Amino acid sequence: MIKILSIVIPTYNMAELLPRCLDSLVNSNLEDSLEVLVVNDGSKDNSLEIAKEYESRYPNIIHAIDKPNGNYGSAINKGIELATGKYFRICDSDDFYNNKELCFLIRKLNDCNEDLVLTDYVVDRKGYSIHMEIKGITPENKMSLRDLDISKIKNYAMHSLTIKTSLLKDNKIELQAGISYTDIEYCYYPLKYAKDILYIDKSVYRYQVGREGQTVSLESQLRCMSHMVKIINRMLSDLSIHISDSIDKNRSFIVSRIINLYLSTALCYDRSNKELPNINSLVDRIKGNHYLHSLMMQSNMFGIPFYKRYYNLKKTSNGFLFTLYYKLVKCLGRIYIYIR
Repeated sequence: MIKILSIVIPTYNMAELLPRCLDSLVNSNLEDSLEVLVVNDGSKDNSLEIAKEYESRYPNIIHAIDKPNGNYGSAINKGIELATGKYFRICDSDDFYNNKELCFLIRKLNDCNEDLVLTDYVVDRKGYSIHMEIKGITPENKMSLRDLDISKIKNYAMHSLTIKTSLLKDNKIELQAGISYTDIEYCYYPLKYAKDILYIDKSVYRYQVGREGQTVSLESQLRCMSHMVKIINRMLSDLSIHISDSIDKNRSFIVSRIINLYLSTALCYDRSNKELPNINSLVDRIKGNHYLHSLMMQSNMFGIPFYKRYYNLKKTSNGFLFTLYYKLVKCLGRIYIYIR
């Protein structure tokens, strides 16, 4: 029997949190419809043993795969290669799923044929939770991606995204290996081939933030700025200079998000100024793409548009104005989240 959903769990030294993740996915009602691929990425702890133990208990759902370390993207690539489900999702091993909502999603996916399916998710951060609702698209209403402006959709992210497995396999979607932040590539490259999208208003994913060592931490961002540059350069090489349709515009918006992350890190917190040549080179590349340049120049306070400020002010890295602006926007952003 063909499974409805494949979930890949990239795992590296997550023995402490992996059981919570797996417990959120196992359910006797899902044996015929769900496969969970735990891809152990060369862990040095007993993550693989835990995955195998769960595989022995739930052989119809969980499959343990071991591979040499290649970082996040390589684990996702292995999951795409081995997945047999109609649809494909990711679950980071320090996160987990709402099992009840997952069951609901799988029932819906059984009758779906859209290339992309969006669902809500919840961000848990040190004692409080935020419901990340997908906004800008009507629930249960199939839409063509040519009629959709992703920049108007709130909370389009890896945690919200289910993709038809055949789309990933047939178009040889592959994330870069050996680097972090490739979840943005997962959101970007399928847009080139996807035709339609559906939103199901259920909070399936629980995204855990605040753990030491996460790639979203400032320390990791500073350490891995070269990873961001590789991702940006690959996307810019893939993106046409002449943006001609809504698909290209949607992809440009995804590129703008990783550019803003890179610039916010480099301009506010890199004390060495070593990134300035990369920043100047990046600005020159963006200037050559008129649509992306205009997108990056748009005023959007809660989008933290550092490109625009750098382009106009030509400030050096870790400048006081950039740091002050970043902290102001983050503070106002938290207030906005609570009052919206």
